[in-house]
Amino acid sequence: MSPAGVSAIGVAALTPVRASASPRGRSRQRTGVWLVTANWFVFATGCLVFALLVIRCRTEEEKLIERFGDEYRAYAQRTGRFVPRFRTVARDTT
Repeated sequence: MSPAGVSAIGVAALTPVRASASPRGRSRQRTGVWLVTANWFVFATGCLVFALLVIRCRTEEEKLIERFGDEYRAYAQRTGRFVPRFRTVARDTT
């Protein structure tokens, strides 16, 4: 017996036993499946939102063309719809 009155067998019996040897948890496979599912959900939602944005922009541009005409058409040719267009600007060297 040890000085505290508990045998080594009793101490081992009181120690909780982990079901997994991994310190990160038992269900890594389920966590991985959840992450893949969550990422697909986020991807699908993002695609849906982008598709709706494209539709909305087309209808908005039609209304802008009705209101501003050729001035808006010229503006649309110079600028990108979603991503800015970068172009070189001719500098006056005189």
